[in-house]
Amino acid sequence: MAQLTLRTKVSFVVSIVLVIMLAASAFAFVSFERVYFESQTLDSAAESLEVLEVMHFQAMLNRGDDPLHPSPVIKTFNAMINQLVKTSEDKSMWLVMGPKVLEFQRRNKQTEIEPPKDAIDRQAIASGKTVGRFINNGATYRLSRPVILGQGLAKNEKCAECHGEEMGIKPGEVIGAYSIAYSTHGYVSQLAAIRTNVVFGTLLISLAIAALSFATLKYTFGNPLKKITRTMRELAGGNFDLAIPFGDRADEIGDMARAAEVFREHAVKRIQAETRHRISEGRLGDIMNTVVDGIIVINSRGFVQAYNLAAEKIFGYRASEVIGNNVSMLMPEPDKSGHDGYLQNYLDTGNAKIIGQGREVTGRRKNGNTFPMSLAVSDASVNDELLFTGIVRDITAEVEATKILQAAKEAAEIANQTKSEFLANMSHELRTPLNAIIGFSESVQRETFGPIGNTKYAEYVDDINDSGHHLLDLVTDILDFSAIEVGKLELKIEEVGLSTIVDATMNMLNLRAEKEGVALISEVGKDTPMLLVDKRRTKQILLNLMHNAVKFTPSGGSVTIKAARDESGGLAVCVTDTGIGMDDEGIKKALNPFSQVDRGDAEIQEGTGLGLPMAKALAEAHHATFKIQSAKGSGTTVTVTFPKHRVVQ
Repeated sequence: MAQLTLRTKVSFVVSIVLVIMLAASAFAFVSFERVYFESQTLDSAAESLEVLEVMHFQAMLNRGDDPLHPSPVIKTFNAMINQLVKTSEDKSMWLVMGPKVLEFQRRNKQTEIEPPKDAIDRQAIASGKTVGRFINNGATYRLSRPVILGQGLAKNEKCAECHGEEMGIKPGEVIGAYSIAYSTHGYVSQLAAIRTNVVFGTLLISLAIAALSFATLKYTFGNPLKKITRTMRELAGGNFDLAIPFGDRADEIGDMARAAEVFREHAVKRIQAETRHRISEGRLGDIMNTVVDGIIVINSRGFVQAYNLAAEKIFGYRASEVIGNNVSMLMPEPDKSGHDGYLQNYLDTGNAKIIGQGREVTGRRKNGNTFPMSLAVSDASVNDELLFTGIVRDITAEVEATKILQAAKEAAEIANQTKSEFLANMSHELRTPLNAIIGFSESVQRETFGPIGNTKYAEYVDDINDSGHHLLDLVTDILDFSAIEVGKLELKIEEVGLSTIVDATMNMLNLRAEKEGVALISEVGKDTPMLLVDKRRTKQILLNLMHNAVKFTPSGGSVTIKAARDESGGLAVCVTDTGIGMDDEGIKKALNPFSQVDRGDAEIQEGTGLGLPMAKALAEAHHATFKIQSAKGSGTTVTVTFPKHRVVQ
């Protein structure tokens, strides 16, 4: 069923209202007519009874004969009543005798007995009160008025004489009644005709009013509304270039037209803003869904507003399952129960525990499993709404790796501690016999207790002494390197002249260099600045560097040591050789403890492979930098730069 237009609805409502008003008026008119009719009927019946009463009373006064034998007056009265009834179209009147009168008449065998005709007569005689009502569905009005001895016209002496003395009726008792039947059939038909005419008239007037209302609304409001509606429909469809009619009218139609104009202006602005927002939101959504970290946006009540793909993978919930719900569904207890209170406390006081800073928390997946995650929360006001953005990352792997690393670190520390204890014990166990070997061999060398006697024994004693010193130096190096590794190396800082250390180192290596055919060159002068260093450790640095340089420099080559101030005020000490050199792989190997670079000959290489690593570790213990520059076949330069605070100004 098609929907009614606005003007049809308005016309229908107006017509209904008018019809109701007309119907109410007609009903009131008909009701008034009926009340008036009933009043007129009652008055007419009452007047007729009064006429009947007067006629009967006069007739009774004029009678002179024996009451047992009605006189011609009574006969004449009865004839007049009968004639009046016959000639009247709507009235019928009669006399009714009471019980005592009827008994008197029957006893005296009178022929004109007038008993009550119906229940109304009997009710009036029995009650002594006038009785009147409509009967036969309102077609007849019956009125019966009792005659009481001693009241009204019945006060007359003749009445008392006749009815009292002869019939035994006492004052106050009912003698009889005057009765009338008044026909209302014609007036009822007239009322029905009036009612029909009123209904049809009301209907015709209502239809005329409805048609007039419809036409008026159509041409006054309907057509303009239709045009404005069509205009609004086109505006809603995106056609913003059309003209809006009726904008110059001063009534409601004009207000609607001007409102449509305002709507068009706002719609254009809104569509432009929505287009920009949609493009921006689409880009933001694409960006959010490409981020590897989970992004969750909630409002000030804790309900999720945005939830990206990474968050779906982390928690196992789809976005449709989370958006619109409280973010606490992603938390285990007790965080789940306490989240809303924490959020409200932040809104009330501004005191934050997580907002504005990252921390590690526990998350809860859809399957109920908990996991460690990092959480960083920031807040921002967007369109006057406070939003909180959380960046989450599942750090289960990192935590497991950390645990593994921690366990490995603890194991390494235990192993290192065990190694340190082992080396400390071995230091004591090795140094004691070595010191004895060295001491006894030196006593034999000095022939403290007499000559050896055989030169071969003297050579063996020298070898024993050299081997003992070598083993002692090796044990010392291993212990020192172990102390450096565990950070327990203690430096004895003092002012030391670099030239003094260099001279001592040169003296220790001269014999070895001469044997290898390598020239040792020192360019460190007496004017070189003093250093605040551990003298023995610094000497060991230079000794290791120069010893390595001599070892890997072929006969005929040279090893040069020099020192110079750098731009930062520090002191750079360089050891340069013309040896076999190293590539990058060789440098890495040389700096690895207990590893040795292949010298390229068939001889077994001496040493433990701690020379360069020990020198580097001791340099760094002095906060100095350690740098190697080398190339295969082009020699090597090792530079140790002591910082400015190690140089005595």
